[in-house]
Amino acid sequence: MPTHASRAQNTVKASASCKVETISPDWLLECKNRGTMIPPDAFKLPPLHGLNVCITGFVLESEICAREAMPGHISSLGGTYLKDMHKGQCTHLIAHSAQGAKYTWVHSPLAVDS
Repeated sequence: MPTHASRAQNTVKASASCKVETISPDWLLECKNRGTMIPPDAFKLPPLHGLNVCITGFVLESEICAREAMPGHISSLGGTYLKDMHKGQCTHLIAHSAQGAKYTWVHSPLAVDS
C-alpha cells in the first residue's frame, strides 16, 4: 500500500508530466470581471504555495548539507519552512524515512484534529 508521501510524490510527478500548473483563484475572478478567459501566466503559483513544511530524519553527516539547504528550497518553491512541528501550523512533513519522532507523531491519534 502506498504511503501518503509516495501518493503525493506521484501526484507531483503526474502534474509535472502533464504540465499541470497551479493558479490563483484570482484568475477566475479576473476572467469573470473581464468577461473572457485571459492568460493565467500572471496568476501562477509555486508548487508549495501556502504550505507550512517541517522536515525530519536528515541526521547523517552526508545528509546535513541537504538538511541545511531544505529551508531555502522550500521557500524558493513558495512554502514556509517550520523548524518545529506544531499542531495547527505544520501542513506537510518531509521525512527522510518512515521513522522518527515527528513521523511517528504525524501518524498518531494526537495529530488528528477533532
